[in-house]
Amino acid sequence: MRTSVIRMALVVAGGGSLWVFLAAQGVPPEMRIVNQMAEALGGKERVLALKTLRIVGYGELAYQNGGGNITGHPDAPQKWRSVVDYERTIDLEHGRMRVQQRVKNHFVFASLAGQLGLARTNEVLDGDIAYNVVQDSEAGSNAPQFQRVGDAVVRQRRMELMSHPLTIVRAALEPTTTLAHLRREGALQLLDLTLRQGDTLTLAADATTLLPAWVRYVGPNVNLGDVTFRVAFVGYV
Repeated sequence: MRTSVIRMALVVAGGGSLWVFLAAQGVPPEMRIVNQMAEALGGKERVLALKTLRIVGYGELAYQNGGGNITGHPDAPQKWRSVVDYERTIDLEHGRMRVQQRVKNHFVFASLAGQLGLARTNEVLDGDIAYNVVQDSEAGSNAPQFQRVGDAVVRQRRMELMSHPLTIVRAALEPTTTLAHLRREGALQLLDLTLRQGDTLTLAADATTLLPAWVRYVGPNVNLGDVTFRVAFVGYV
């Protein structure tokens, strides 16, 4: 009787191991690496449990993405703008984002607010709708006004929403997102994502740590035509 019990236990354990192995084999390689990226960021459950992300910082912008230089020559001096008081708040549950910042120009321009760094922007993405919040100071009122923007701006802000390790990995985990073309390029694993709205992005992960390395997408620019944007993720601790 003891021998029979031991044999049965071995069969059950072996069957369990086989089921787990087959289940793992059934996961597409694209989803497998997305799951691994989520684990590298602290675990899939923790990534999906996050509700709000708030980013505070500063930076620099090329005026009109480089399309506002004095000439179109590659050696023309770059016009820079400093970004101060930057704050981006992301509602991860509902796909909403607000970006507030103050911008100072480092070139001569017919705008006192721009020269003194008083120009403030308040830009919102709410699902498939985007708008700007404007203070009507010239009318002597601080009451905010809401200006809806077009579909091209909605898409650009949606891409900016995806430009963070947590948001892009969460998007990759969505059942409505299509994953394709997993490939290796040097020390990186690359993966193409198509969101439910039809937007396509490429996500790269470090092949060793499996942490997201960068996200890349193409967007239109009124001065430069189609531009490839790439946001790198560094400074993991």
